Amino acid sequence: MIRSYRQLNTGKFAALDELEQKLDYPFLTREWELLGRGRNRNRYWKLTVVETFLPTIFFLLFFSFLVIALRMFYNQ
Repeated sequence: MIRSYRQLNTGKFAALDELEQKLDYPFLTREWELLGRGRNRNRYWKLTVVETFLPTIFFLLFFSFLVIALRMFYNQ
């Protein structure tokens, strides 16, 4: 799903870049400059980093709780 949205956004931004070249002010180019072109994590985090990091955290928490619950159940 992440790959699909990435492809969709790539197409949308390609179309927007073409449109932006016809405008007097380069909105998307300026936005990217203000965000440091994605090089500074304090200004911009790629969404795919967040989308892949959070499920991993939740999986580890769930697995930890499962192990604790099983240990408590079998130690009784």
